[in-house]
Amino acid sequence: MKSKLVLLTILFVLSLSLANAQNKTVNGTVTNKNGEPLPGVTVLVKSTTIGTSTDIDGQYSLSVPEQSVLVFSFIGYTPVEIAIENQSTINATLNEDVFSLDEVVAIGYGTQRKSDLTGSVTSIGTESFNEGMISSPEQLI
Repeated sequence: MKSKLVLLTILFVLSLSLANAQNKTVNGTVTNKNGEPLPGVTVLVKSTTIGTSTDIDGQYSLSVPEQSVLVFSFIGYTPVEIAIENQSTINATLNEDVFSLDEVVAIGYGTQRKSDLTGSVTSIGTESFNEGMISSPEQLI
């Protein structure tokens, strides 16, 4: 009975070390195309909830499963996916997600593309504003 307990304990310790060996620590720096570090970039293991964000110097460190794919995303930048493979240092460069400002219209509760709008849209310039004592924005028109 005692030998079974010792054997079971040894198997348990081995299984813990094997489970731990499947994870590796990956670190690196995230920059923009000019080489400037990007703080606050989200770094996630694809299809999981494992993740972190970069510090003020654009650096991150994350314990991830072997053969994972990291997804780097940040508002205003195109997301980048990089396979870990045998690397322990993965640096990423994010490119700005540029779109034509002529195709975007700011509305009271968000933005929409010009092509998606239905109805009429009007622009009002400063020359249309009333002059004099104004106590609310509606009185400008």
